[in-house]
Amino acid sequence: MTGLLNTCVTPMGKKLLHTWHLRPLTDIGAIAARHDAIDMLVFPANQFPVDHMRRAMKQIGNVGGTWRDWRRIMDVRSPS
Repeated sequence: MTGLLNTCVTPMGKKLLHTWHLRPLTDIGAIAARHDAIDMLVFPANQFPVDHMRRAMKQIGNVGGTWRDWRRIMDVRSPS
């Protein structure tokens, strides 16, 4: 199911979508808020900013992996 719906452009987005499928929301307010966000993203008048955001996100890459790498480097450099 995740593979069919996955249009994420970053590794973190793909991981988050997978997590959402494994643990769906149960709070009606949170579900409504998520639906409102999706409505905003698919609204035709917002197509240009959404496309711009997707292109920018593609250039970011794997922020989570980059953050972990940076932390490892800082841990090695930190005096004990």
